[in-house]
Order: sequence, then structure tokens, then C-alpha cells
Amino acid sequence: MVQPLHGTQSSLGLSAECHKFPALKIGKREWSIQKVERSNSASERFRRPFSFVSYFLTLTGIGDTSLCMSATFVFVLSFAIGIVSGMRSLTAPAVAAWAAHRGWLNLAGTRLAFMGSTAAVAIFTVLAIVELTTDKLPSTPSRTAPVGLIARFICGALSGACVGVSAGQTPAYGAILGAAGGIAGAFAGYQWRTGLVKALKVPDFVLALLEDAIAIGAGLFIVSRY
Repeated sequence: MVQPLHGTQSSLGLSAECHKFPALKIGKREWSIQKVERSNSASERFRRPFSFVSYFLTLTGIGDTSLCMSATFVFVLSFAIGIVSGMRSLTAPAVAAWAAHRGWLNLAGTRLAFMGSTAAVAIFTVLAIVELTTDKLPSTPSRTAPVGLIARFICGALSGACVGVSAGQTPAYGAILGAAGGIAGAFAGYQWRTGLVKALKVPDFVLALLEDAIAIGAGLFIVSRY
């Protein structure tokens, strides 16, 4: 008679709780029937945006999302959320605020706990929407202008600190990397967008919408790694 272990964890990172039922006797043999309840099912993994990526990476053996993040990986995420801020300065803190509000980023008991408040979510969301709208206007200053760079530096630092603190790192490391990513993302995004406009000969508005989608999608992907 083979019985699964109580509270085991499969190779997919799905923890299972086993409940044993009365034995069933058939002929001279007794068979134990057990009901297995998965507390971390595949459906639960799909509740977060882009978690299906981690799920399929785990299925193929490329990654195991049950493993704790290394400091290096956290620093990469902090720099990456800064790049998102370089593309759209207020999108990064907006997704960080939503992540903290939803519990994806654990900022409770830290100086950044305010990011999870309803007020912070509302303010950053409205500001992000305004930025996405004004970005399409011809009169909007370049992101590489001093005002644009300062905004991306600050928002990148705030977002990077949130990502770092959520993983147990000190705010300074995440803030520095986020700020650096904000500056790098500003220049890289500017060169990418202007270059594609000239190469593809398409309206800037079209690529601006594409950049919006990339910034929002990348931001959600980063903050859902926890």
C-alpha cells in the first residue's frame, strides 16, 4: 500500500495536505483512500499578472519559484523597475503602490508602508494616467530634459526602494539602483522611440502607445515576482 506523505511538496512547488479516509477492504487486501488538497494550485498562481510565466518556467525545470530570491536578483529587479520609470516616470510608483496594496510587495512595518494605502494608490494612479495622456502631446518636453530626468530619478528611487525593501534589503540599495535605472531608461527609451519612428516611418503616437504597454506590462511583471 503506497501512501503519499502528509504535507509534501511536489516538483512544481505545489504544497499538498493529505486527509486519510477509512480503509476499503477488497478481497484480502485493504486500500487506504486519501484526498489530496492543494493549497497552492496552478489556478492560484494565475491570480497575479504574468505569474503564468513563472509557472511554465517551473514546469519546464528552468526555474523554481519556491526558492528564495538572491540579493543579486533583487537588485536586478530594483534596477529594472527603475528602467520602467525611465520610460514612464509615474507608472513605476503606480504599479509599486498597487502591488503593496494588493500584498504582492510586503512593505508593512517599514517607512514605505504608506505606498500600500488607498490614498497612495489613487494619487499615483491618477498621476500615471495624466502622464500617459500628456506624453502624446507635441508640447510635452523631452524626457531627457532636466525636469524629466529629475522626475525619473526620484520615481525610480522610490520604486526601487519598494522592490528592495519587500525582499528584505535595505532601502538605500534599491533606491540607488532604481534611480540609476530611471536615468538609463530615460535615455534608452528616448533613443529607441525616436530611432524606430525614423526607421519604420510610423507616427510617433503609435510607438508611444506601444511604449505605454511595455512600461505597464514590465512593471506588473517585476512587482509580481514575489
